[in-house]
Amino acid sequence: MKYSHITIAGRICTGKSTVRKYLQDTLGWEGFSTGEIFREYIKEHNLQLERVEEQDRIGREVDASIQKRLREENNLVIDTWINGVLSTSLPTVCKVLLVCDDTVRIQRFMEREGVTKQEASRRIDNRESALLTKLSSMYNIDDILDPKHYNIVIDTTNLSINEIGDQIIAKMRS
Repeated sequence: MKYSHITIAGRICTGKSTVRKYLQDTLGWEGFSTGEIFREYIKEHNLQLERVEEQDRIGREVDASIQKRLREENNLVIDTWINGVLSTSLPTVCKVLLVCDDTVRIQRFMEREGVTKQEASRRIDNRESALLTKLSSMYNIDDILDPKHYNIVIDTTNLSINEIGDQIIAKMRS
C-alpha cells in the first residue's frame, strides 16, 4: 500500500469515529481518537481541563506524541481534527476529510445525544466554533478543514460506512 497510516478529520457527526473503527476492523490496524488521548492525559496527570493554558499545553503535547508515532510506527488509524494537517510532510499518511450535510449531522447528533434539533444545532455550533478557534490560535492555521490539506475528501451524507471505508482503502492502494 502507498500509505501506512490514516488520519480522519471532519466536523462533528461526519462519521470520523465510526469510519475509524471500521478501518481498524477491516485493516487490522491500531486506531484511536485524539480526543480520547487528550482526556486520558488529563486524567493520568490529574489536570484541570478548564484551565485554558493547560489545554493548549496538553493539546500540543498530545499532538506532538501523535506526530512522533506517525513517524516511528506503522498501521495507525487516527480520528483527529488537526493531525492530518500537521502531517503534510509525512508522505506515509493518508489524510482523509469527511464532510456531511449539516441537516444530517444535526440528526445524527440528536440521535446520539438524545436532544432536540435546536439543542443539537446549538451544541454542534458552540463546540466546533470553540475548537476551531483554539486550534487556529495554537497552530496559526485558519483553514484546517480546507480540502487542500487532504488526500481524499468524502461526503458521508448518503454513504454507508462500508462505502466510505472502501473509498479510503482504494485511495490507499492508488
